[in-house]
Amino acid sequence: MTKIRATLFLTAAVVGSVTSGCQKSENTNQGANTIIATQAPAANTKSTEPVDLTGYSLATPSDSYKTALDSRKRCDIPVMKRVMSEAMIDALTERGASNPGGKKTLDEMVRMLCEMPQAPNGAIKDEKMVGDEATVKYQDEKGTWRIMDFQRENGEWKLTLPRGKSELPALK
Repeated sequence: MTKIRATLFLTAAVVGSVTSGCQKSENTNQGANTIIATQAPAANTKSTEPVDLTGYSLATPSDSYKTALDSRKRCDIPVMKRVMSEAMIDALTERGASNPGGKKTLDEMVRMLCEMPQAPNGAIKDEKMVGDEATVKYQDEKGTWRIMDFQRENGEWKLTLPRGKSELPALK
């Protein structure tokens, strides 16, 4: 497996699993605590373009997972980048720059995530937070429960590269 494919596969797992690739759908993630910003600057996107997060939340790891899940389903590149940690953005940018088949932009790398296999549902469970780190268990495309890592950056929970831990311990 090439380095770029391996990085995209890993990032696709981190970004989440949905029923289909870049399809337009209605945003059904509505709730009392889901709107955190409208036309806020896009954090960690290496861009000054505003990102509309109306109907989304990055207030908890579970909220961030749901935001990533929906944005991947809709192939909403700005929102997908907004929910990624700085480390994940940097890793994708670096992989794109060193792609042996020709350099790819960050947006092209993120768009490739939309085309990768995705899970049939958005099931999550067992959110655990310790300080600025968190984990959530999610079902992959085969229905296997896996762990996704999160990092709190500037008060928002972002998907991050796997830390290699099975899961965080519960706070006492």
